Amino acid sequence: MAANRTVVVIGGGFAGVVTARELLRDRRTRVVLAEPSPRVGRGVAYGASEPWHLLNSPAGAMSADSQHPGEFLDWLSDRGLPDGAGEFLPRGTYGDYLRDTWDATLKAAGDLVTVRSDTAVRLRPWDGGVEVGFASGVVEYADDVVLAVGNPKSSGPIRRGAPGYVANPWRLGAFDRLGADAPVLLVGTGLTAVDVMLSLSRRGHRAPVLAVSRHSLVPRSHRTRPAGPADAHAGELRFRAETLSGLLHQVREAARPDWRAVVDGMRGDLNTMWRGLSEGQQRGFLTHLARYWEVHRHRMAPKVAAEIAELTASGAWVVQADAIVSSRPLGSDGIEVSFASGVARRFATVVNCTGPARLPLGANDLVRRLIDEGHARPGPHRLGLDVDVEGRIVDGGGTVNDRVWTIGALRRGALWETTAVPEIREQAARLAVRLTGTVRPRVVL
Repeated sequence: MAANRTVVVIGGGFAGVVTARELLRDRRTRVVLAEPSPRVGRGVAYGASEPWHLLNSPAGAMSADSQHPGEFLDWLSDRGLPDGAGEFLPRGTYGDYLRDTWDATLKAAGDLVTVRSDTAVRLRPWDGGVEVGFASGVVEYADDVVLAVGNPKSSGPIRRGAPGYVANPWRLGAFDRLGADAPVLLVGTGLTAVDVMLSLSRRGHRAPVLAVSRHSLVPRSHRTRPAGPADAHAGELRFRAETLSGLLHQVREAARPDWRAVVDGMRGDLNTMWRGLSEGQQRGFLTHLARYWEVHRHRMAPKVAAEIAELTASGAWVVQADAIVSSRPLGSDGIEVSFASGVARRFATVVNCTGPARLPLGANDLVRRLIDEGHARPGPHRLGLDVDVEGRIVDGGGTVNDRVWTIGALRRGALWETTAVPEIREQAARLAVRLTGTVRPRVVL
């Protein structure tokens, strides 16, 4: 059967690959996956990682297939790898799984899929569809485009390119020239800082590593024991409150068995809650509460948490509440950093471990161009693009574009939970149904 529509998916990380897989269930749809990196499927999250960088969710929650919740566990079992649903496995292993399943998709899809190792730089309306221009000069004509480009990247508080500054800690070889006794500063105390600290420790770094953030909050740990009956019941609760304080009261009452089960149990309600808040209430949450939510929601694997606790107890990792107010490059001597506390210190290396930037800062060239040309606009809080409830972009004049869709991180702001595997997997399945007109089969868990 010949394809009767073309969808261009821009971005070949997890969100892009899962979207392409879902679209290719329909044999009438041709998919063009645009990704300049040769490591399709891995993206930043599952690409340049070390064996000690573990998934932040248990394996049982990590299937990439909306119709096969146990696919990742089956893949592990077939290869003789630990396949327990509660296992926290290396991110590189998950990247291998994504690559293997994508290779199988390519083989099954045949001529219905094209992988274009190129960078999309331009979108233009075209005869009821979209013209996609690439850096190479190639043009694709699509009925629909899906933007799966991930989070806007923060360059951090120091000028990119300054000697001794690591703007991207995932760059291969980022720490190869770092001496074991060199003073190091991590800007941020979240999961990225945790991963960097583990890498430095495993490489034999001896000098204490300082990590700073405004509130010095470090991610909490996942449970180290299986959930009991009371915990499971807490995870099934449904939370309804008209105010943030009311919601907090419900959470406190429910958290008696284990707060982790309560936090996880809220995931199915969070986006409905978020959309029910006024813009002012959302802003208040972002200003005062989001940082506390994040360290409880996005947790460390138990093994990682134990290692970080040991590094903290030994003084190898020092976490402080502070902020950078200025910096001065010292050439081969590193960077002098002045803090809000009034202290100034010299570091051989400063590592950017901050979270995603707000738009338009940090946007890739295509998204920035869409904003500059008025084809898109940042959402109310600049966490992502302004989109409707289905993920379609809204232009500078407030008109919904029926042909350009988003998935994952670019929906931040319109949604709250939109960057983890289960949420992106569900978005991809719904988007494929919307674009292809197919009926989604019921999945029996």
